[in-house]
Amino acid sequence: MKIEVKTVRELMQHLGGQSETSRKIDVTQNAISYWCKTGRISSKYWKALIKVGADLGIELTPEDLMEIMLREHRNRGVI
Repeated sequence: MKIEVKTVRELMQHLGGQSETSRKIDVTQNAISYWCKTGRISSKYWKALIKVGADLGIELTPEDLMEIMLREHRNRGVI
């Protein structure tokens, strides 16, 4: 299923929350919290996040992740 996600924080909620997502991709919850705060996700973790989404029946692509981050940066006036 395709979902409409506007922020990194919202994405993490769809993937089961920050703690659950951090456990699934083997990264600290603090790292995920930082992603939510900054609106940026290291591309190193994109493949793992896409897999978590797929396991939950969520269609997620690298383009979706890029769009989420671009939207966040536009909203913050970064770009």
